[in-house]
Amino acid sequence: MSLFETRDTLRKKALLAGLVFLSFEIVLFLFIDKPVSLYIANLDGSQSGLVDFFRRITDLGKGAWYLWPCGLAALFCAFLSRGKEVPPAVRHLFGYVGVRALFLFATIGLSGIAANILKVLFGRARPKLFLREHLYGFAPLSFDGSLWASLPSGHTTTAFALAFSLAALYPRGRILWFAYALLLAASRIMVNAHYVSDTLAGAALGGLTVWLFSKYGMNHLAKVIFPIDSRERTP
Repeated sequence: MSLFETRDTLRKKALLAGLVFLSFEIVLFLFIDKPVSLYIANLDGSQSGLVDFFRRITDLGKGAWYLWPCGLAALFCAFLSRGKEVPPAVRHLFGYVGVRALFLFATIGLSGIAANILKVLFGRARPKLFLREHLYGFAPLSFDGSLWASLPSGHTTTAFALAFSLAALYPRGRILWFAYALLLAASRIMVNAHYVSDTLAGAALGGLTVWLFSKYGMNHLAKVIFPIDSRERTP
Protein backbone atom coordinates (compact mmCIF):
# COMPACT_ATOMS: atom_id res chain seq x y z
CA MET A 1 0.00 0.00 0.00
CA SER A 2 1.41 3.41 -0.98
CA LEU A 3 1.71 6.41 1.30
CA PHE A 4 -1.11 8.19 -0.56
CA GLU A 5 -3.38 5.17 -0.20
CA THR A 6 -2.63 5.03 3.51
CA ARG A 7 -3.45 8.71 3.95
CA ASP A 8 -6.63 8.32 1.93
CA THR A 9 -7.68 5.39 4.10
CA LEU A 10 -7.00 7.37 7.26
CA ARG A 11 -9.05 10.29 5.94
CA LYS A 12 -11.96 7.99 5.18
CA LYS A 13 -11.80 6.40 8.62
CA ALA A 14 -11.59 9.81 10.28
CA LEU A 15 -14.57 11.06 8.26
CA LEU A 16 -16.59 7.97 9.14
CA ALA A 17 -15.72 8.30 12.83
CA GLY A 18 -16.66 11.99 12.74
CA LEU A 19 -20.02 11.24 11.11
CA VAL A 20 -20.81 8.49 13.62
CA PHE A 21 -19.87 10.78 16.50
CA LEU A 22 -21.97 13.64 15.13
CA SER A 23 -24.93 11.32 14.62
CA PHE A 24 -24.76 10.18 18.23
CA GLU A 25 -24.52 13.78 19.42
CA ILE A 26 -27.60 14.81 17.42
CA VAL A 27 -29.64 11.87 18.72
CA LEU A 28 -28.61 12.62 22.29
CA PHE A 29 -29.37 16.31 21.89
CA LEU A 30 -32.83 15.72 20.41
CA PHE A 31 -34.07 12.74 22.38
CA ILE A 32 -31.93 11.85 25.40
CA ASP A 33 -30.39 14.87 27.10
CA LYS A 34 -33.52 16.56 28.43
CA PRO A 35 -35.30 13.42 29.69
CA VAL A 36 -32.15 12.26 31.51
CA SER A 37 -31.68 15.67 33.10
CA LEU A 38 -35.28 15.69 34.33
CA TYR A 39 -34.94 12.15 35.63
CA ILE A 40 -31.77 13.03 37.57
CA ALA A 41 -33.48 16.09 39.05
CA ASN A 42 -36.29 13.87 40.35
CA LEU A 43 -33.80 11.23 41.48
CA ASP A 44 -32.04 13.82 43.64
CA GLY A 45 -35.13 13.89 45.84
CA SER A 46 -35.84 10.16 46.03
CA GLN A 47 -32.26 8.81 45.97
CA SER A 48 -30.30 11.65 47.52
CA GLY A 49 -27.67 9.28 48.94
CA LEU A 50 -26.70 8.06 45.47
CA VAL A 51 -26.52 11.58 44.09
CA ASP A 52 -24.49 12.70 47.12
CA PHE A 53 -21.93 9.99 46.35
CA PHE A 54 -21.43 11.42 42.88
CA ARG A 55 -21.22 14.94 44.29
CA ARG A 56 -18.36 13.83 46.53
CA ILE A 57 -16.30 12.33 43.72
CA THR A 58 -17.09 14.65 40.80
CA ASP A 59 -14.33 17.14 41.61
CA LEU A 60 -11.77 14.40 40.91
CA GLY A 61 -12.33 15.35 37.26
CA LYS A 62 -10.61 18.70 37.77
CA GLY A 63 -7.33 18.90 35.92
CA ALA A 64 -5.44 20.42 38.85
CA TRP A 65 -5.43 17.08 40.66
CA TYR A 66 -3.23 15.63 37.90
CA LEU A 67 -1.48 18.63 36.36
CA TRP A 68 0.33 19.75 39.49
CA PRO A 69 1.90 16.40 40.47
CA CYS A 70 2.69 15.45 36.88
CA GLY A 71 4.12 18.87 36.06
CA LEU A 72 6.29 18.97 39.17
CA ALA A 73 7.43 15.38 38.61
CA ALA A 74 8.36 16.16 35.00
CA LEU A 75 10.40 19.23 36.04
CA PHE A 76 12.10 17.37 38.88
CA CYS A 77 13.02 14.44 36.63
CA ALA A 78 14.15 16.74 33.83
CA PHE A 79 16.74 18.37 36.09
CA LEU A 80 17.99 15.12 37.60
CA SER A 81 18.15 13.29 34.29
CA ARG A 82 20.67 15.93 33.17
CA GLY A 83 22.72 15.98 36.35
CA LYS A 84 26.38 15.36 35.56
CA GLU A 85 27.08 13.94 39.00
CA VAL A 86 24.09 11.58 38.89
CA PRO A 87 24.99 7.99 37.91
CA PRO A 88 23.91 7.09 34.35
CA ALA A 89 21.51 4.38 35.51
CA VAL A 90 19.78 6.81 37.86
CA ARG A 91 19.65 9.49 35.17
CA HIS A 92 18.00 7.03 32.82
CA LEU A 93 15.47 6.11 35.51
CA PHE A 94 14.55 9.75 36.05
CA GLY A 95 14.27 10.19 32.31
CA TYR A 96 11.99 7.18 32.09
CA VAL A 97 9.69 8.47 34.84
CA GLY A 98 9.89 12.06 33.61
CA VAL A 99 8.80 11.22 30.08
CA ARG A 100 5.69 9.56 31.42
CA ALA A 101 4.91 12.43 33.77
CA LEU A 102 5.40 14.85 30.88
CA PHE A 103 3.08 12.81 28.67
CA LEU A 104 0.30 12.90 31.28
CA PHE A 105 0.84 16.60 31.97
CA ALA A 106 0.74 17.52 28.28
CA THR A 107 -2.27 15.43 27.28
CA ILE A 108 -4.37 16.52 30.26
CA GLY A 109 -3.32 20.15 29.89
CA LEU A 110 -3.84 20.35 26.14
CA SER A 111 -7.20 18.60 26.29
CA GLY A 112 -8.30 21.01 29.02
CA ILE A 113 -7.31 24.02 26.93
CA ALA A 114 -9.16 22.62 23.93
CA ALA A 115 -12.25 21.97 26.06
CA ASN A 116 -12.29 25.53 27.40
CA ILE A 117 -12.01 26.96 23.89
CA LEU A 118 -14.84 24.78 22.61
CA LYS A 119 -17.03 25.71 25.57
CA VAL A 120 -16.87 29.36 24.49
CA LEU A 121 -17.32 28.56 20.80
CA PHE A 122 -20.43 26.44 21.38
CA GLY A 123 -21.89 28.32 24.34
CA ARG A 124 -24.26 25.53 25.29
CA ALA A 125 -26.65 26.09 28.18
CA ARG A 126 -26.09 23.82 31.15
CA PRO A 127 -28.85 21.59 32.56
CA LYS A 128 -29.35 24.04 35.42
CA LEU A 129 -30.63 26.64 32.96
CA PHE A 130 -32.99 24.10 31.44
CA LEU A 131 -34.32 23.05 34.85
CA ARG A 132 -34.72 26.60 36.15
CA GLU A 133 -35.62 28.63 33.08
CA HIS A 134 -36.32 26.04 30.35
CA LEU A 135 -33.35 27.32 28.35
CA TYR A 136 -32.03 24.62 26.07
CA GLY A 137 -29.69 25.31 23.23
CA PHE A 138 -26.63 27.28 22.23
CA ALA A 139 -25.35 30.83 22.40
CA PRO A 140 -22.10 30.63 20.38
CA LEU A 141 -19.17 32.77 21.53
CA SER A 142 -20.92 33.31 24.83
CA PHE A 143 -18.89 34.91 27.60
CA ASP A 144 -21.72 34.92 30.14
CA GLY A 145 -20.01 32.55 32.54
CA SER A 146 -20.07 28.85 33.29
CA LEU A 147 -23.83 28.45 32.83
CA TRP A 148 -23.25 28.67 29.07
CA ALA A 149 -20.24 26.35 29.02
CA SER A 150 -21.75 22.89 28.97
CA LEU A 151 -20.23 21.41 25.80
CA PRO A 152 -17.90 19.60 26.13
CA SER A 153 -17.65 18.45 29.73
CA GLY A 154 -14.25 19.57 30.99
CA HIS A 155 -14.14 17.06 33.84
CA THR A 156 -14.92 14.23 31.42
CA THR A 157 -12.30 15.49 28.98
CA THR A 158 -9.71 15.38 31.76
CA ALA A 159 -10.83 11.95 32.96
CA PHE A 160 -10.62 10.39 29.51
CA ALA A 161 -7.36 12.13 28.60
CA LEU A 162 -5.99 10.55 31.77
CA ALA A 163 -7.51 7.16 30.95
CA PHE A 164 -6.29 7.08 27.34
CA SER A 165 -2.83 8.25 28.43
CA LEU A 166 -2.55 5.63 31.17
CA ALA A 167 -3.83 2.98 28.77
CA ALA A 168 -1.02 3.91 26.38
CA LEU A 169 1.56 3.79 29.16
CA TYR A 170 0.21 0.81 31.10
CA PRO A 171 -2.22 -1.12 28.88
CA ARG A 172 -2.71 -3.94 31.38
CA GLY A 173 -4.66 -1.58 33.63
CA ARG A 174 -6.86 -0.14 30.89
CA ILE A 175 -10.07 -1.59 32.37
CA LEU A 176 -9.37 0.23 35.63
CA TRP A 177 -8.40 3.49 33.88
CA PHE A 178 -11.54 3.60 31.76
CA ALA A 179 -13.79 2.48 34.61
CA TYR A 180 -12.49 5.46 36.59
CA ALA A 181 -13.10 7.80 33.65
CA LEU A 182 -16.63 6.47 33.13
CA LEU A 183 -17.39 6.93 36.82
CA LEU A 184 -16.32 10.58 36.69
CA ALA A 185 -18.26 11.12 33.46
CA ALA A 186 -21.35 9.63 35.10
CA SER A 187 -20.87 11.95 38.07
CA ARG A 188 -21.17 15.00 35.81
CA ILE A 189 -24.53 13.73 34.60
CA MET A 190 -25.68 12.68 38.07
CA VAL A 191 -25.05 16.14 39.56
CA ASN A 192 -26.78 17.74 36.56
CA ALA A 193 -23.69 19.71 35.61
CA HIS A 194 -23.72 18.29 32.08
CA TYR A 195 -25.88 16.45 29.59
CA VAL A 196 -25.05 12.98 28.29
CA SER A 197 -23.93 14.45 24.96
CA ASP A 198 -21.53 16.78 26.78
CA THR A 199 -19.77 13.85 28.41
CA LEU A 200 -19.60 11.93 25.11
CA ALA A 201 -17.97 14.97 23.52
CA GLY A 202 -15.54 15.24 26.43
CA ALA A 203 -14.56 11.59 26.15
CA ALA A 204 -13.98 11.95 22.41
CA LEU A 205 -11.93 15.11 22.90
CA GLY A 206 -9.77 13.49 25.57
CA GLY A 207 -9.07 10.49 23.35
CA LEU A 208 -8.40 12.60 20.27
CA THR A 209 -5.95 14.82 22.15
CA VAL A 210 -3.99 11.82 23.40
CA TRP A 211 -3.84 10.29 19.93
CA LEU A 212 -2.73 13.52 18.24
CA PHE A 213 -0.11 14.31 20.86
CA SER A 214 1.24 10.76 20.81
CA LYS A 215 1.54 10.86 17.03
CA TYR A 216 2.81 14.39 16.41
CA GLY A 217 4.06 15.98 19.62
CA MET A 218 5.53 13.66 22.22
CA ASN A 219 8.72 12.57 20.50
CA HIS A 220 9.75 16.12 19.62
CA LEU A 221 9.05 17.49 23.09
CA ALA A 222 10.69 14.63 24.98
CA LYS A 223 13.78 14.83 22.76
CA VAL A 224 14.33 18.42 23.87
CA ILE A 225 13.66 17.91 27.58
CA PHE A 226 14.99 14.43 28.36
CA PRO A 227 18.40 13.21 27.15
CA ILE A 228 17.48 9.55 27.02
CA ASP A 229 17.30 6.88 24.36
CA SER A 230 14.70 7.72 21.70
CA ARG A 231 13.03 4.36 22.17
CA GLU A 232 11.86 5.52 25.60
CA ARG A 233 10.27 8.73 24.38
CA THR A 234 7.02 7.53 22.92
CA PRO A 235 4.63 5.84 25.38
